[in-house]
Amino acid sequence: MSVVRSPIAWSGLLTLALLRMALQLYGTTVPGYGLMSDELYYLDSAHRLAWGFVDHPPLSVALLTLLEPILGESLLGLRFVASLFTTASLILVGLIARELGGGRGAQWLAAGLVSASPVLLGVSSFYSMNVIDIALTSSATYCVVRLVNGDGSKTWWALGVVLGLGLLNKYSMSWFGFGLAIGILATPYRKWVATPGPWIAAAISALIFLPHLFWQWQNGFPSAEFLTNAATLKVEPQSPLDFLSAQLLAINPILFPIWLAGLAWLFITEKAHSYRILGWIFVTVLVILMASGSARIYYLGPCYAIVAAGAAAAVESWTRQRRWVMPTLGAVAALSTLAVLPFSVPLFSGEQVRGLFAESGREMPKDTDGGHATMPSHLALQHHARPTLVAFEQALGSLAEEERERAGILTDTFGSAAAVNVLGRDRLPGAIGVQNQYWLWGPGDEDGDILVVLWRHNRVGLLHEGWEDVRELSPIECSDCGPFLTRDRTLFIVKSPRLPLAELWPKLKYFR
Repeated sequence: MSVVRSPIAWSGLLTLALLRMALQLYGTTVPGYGLMSDELYYLDSAHRLAWGFVDHPPLSVALLTLLEPILGESLLGLRFVASLFTTASLILVGLIARELGGGRGAQWLAAGLVSASPVLLGVSSFYSMNVIDIALTSSATYCVVRLVNGDGSKTWWALGVVLGLGLLNKYSMSWFGFGLAIGILATPYRKWVATPGPWIAAAISALIFLPHLFWQWQNGFPSAEFLTNAATLKVEPQSPLDFLSAQLLAINPILFPIWLAGLAWLFITEKAHSYRILGWIFVTVLVILMASGSARIYYLGPCYAIVAAGAAAAVESWTRQRRWVMPTLGAVAALSTLAVLPFSVPLFSGEQVRGLFAESGREMPKDTDGGHATMPSHLALQHHARPTLVAFEQALGSLAEEERERAGILTDTFGSAAAVNVLGRDRLPGAIGVQNQYWLWGPGDEDGDILVVLWRHNRVGLLHEGWEDVRELSPIECSDCGPFLTRDRTLFIVKSPRLPLAELWPKLKYFR
């Protein structure tokens, strides 16, 4: 299929990308915010690089291993890397709109719609596998639409590489792959099945992912246990309707009619008939997440590029004789983005964010354990490192000098263990942990004779089982940290182990 492509709207796309980059980097200057728990975890993992980790594949950590000699472990460095992936995503969604027949206006609007999504603003504001996932999913979508528009075998190879890297970054890329398979079978592109292209792409992606599968086999497939526990014990259950309604907030409710028009355009208009495969990918992923009963609101976010590009192409094709429509929609997108920024990116202090929530009349979001948070969790998790380190220092300072020299640190959260090992390595003993990859790394040389422990209240029985002397300290004080740290966990000092720590270790495992 041949297609006439409009010029790439480089000026508009790059301007929008630079604005997003400036916004992300400005967040590094707001007092009180620091490295997020995930960022600290990845930095600590980068010193122990492997082909896999309990809670995610290795790509996001491997990139930090390569970049750390250049950027160090700075907040600015990590957020700059995240902003580069965001820039790539915005440009790609513009290019997808162009492949759908969109001109400059459609390219700008598509990128603007993605930029106006609160959930994408939030997950793109810090470095994690999620911001990489958005860029790779947009890349895969671009490859698919290029194939629809007549590209040859090299694009199948490129798609295989992107899907393989996507799986090596986050397992959720498999949802896109499944959606692509459904889209191929549900459209005239089922003819592709009789050609080498799809099989080459599948083989390349599987080959790239194979070393991680081997790592899983070597380690007893720990990620299967983690994913099961996360789905059943960590994420608040929700009905398909709840997940669907949550997407209204995720995409920006003011702009919902435009997004809906994009999905409708892909499925019901004759002009978009050739691109219906994209609609099937989106709907398939949506149905998978609705049916799971445990999907988080942002899981569908990487596929927003599909609908945003379709919406932009649809609006442009329907309003060619009304030149005022595209600029008006762009202005609405910009203004609605301003309304959600305080809840999506670090712009204001925790107290100011809580005040804005109160003024808006909205209920605070729930944290990962179902309790009501003091502020959005991705913002709260950027506050915890400093008070955690201070609390550990004070607890160690309460010990006699001889005990302090022998004491270690044990936590049941990967964020606190990573904070100690990354930010506190010069003044605190190294931390061991029992959550996810820290448990798999084991206790190392730590004998457990004296430990300062950050521990969940409902698991205190394990401390009494392992040590004769268990003394509870004061909870960590941090109004901006979220309930997961201040409500659910307390510091303890444990002494006189009842059995070697290595023997107790299997019982301490905390996968979620």
